Amino acid sequence: MTNHNTFTSAHSSENVNGSLTDVTHESSGKMNGELTSYLEKNADQSQKPILEFPNKRTQDYGEKPKSFWIINLIHLQNVTKDLIEDLATMPEVKQIRLEGYATTDKKPSI
Repeated sequence: MTNHNTFTSAHSSENVNGSLTDVTHESSGKMNGELTSYLEKNADQSQKPILEFPNKRTQDYGEKPKSFWIINLIHLQNVTKDLIEDLATMPEVKQIRLEGYATTDKKPSI
């Protein structure tokens, strides 16, 4: 059985307390704080079902998944082909990128 490192991009179909265009420009510090808050909330909402899924199948990956809110990405190490294929069926998953393989929209060819 071959294990892979995979990077899963999440996306949200829902707005998180407005949109980026709603961010005021009163000060760059306030804007940065609002942007950070927006990105963190968006990642929390969109990644939640994806992060819960592998937690039920710890035998299918090596280390605990790592969430990167700033780019809304989840990194999994030593993932089985079965888990990758199951993640690809989730509507929250925008893209799966296997380390050392070409990027795909959803379905990786392993």
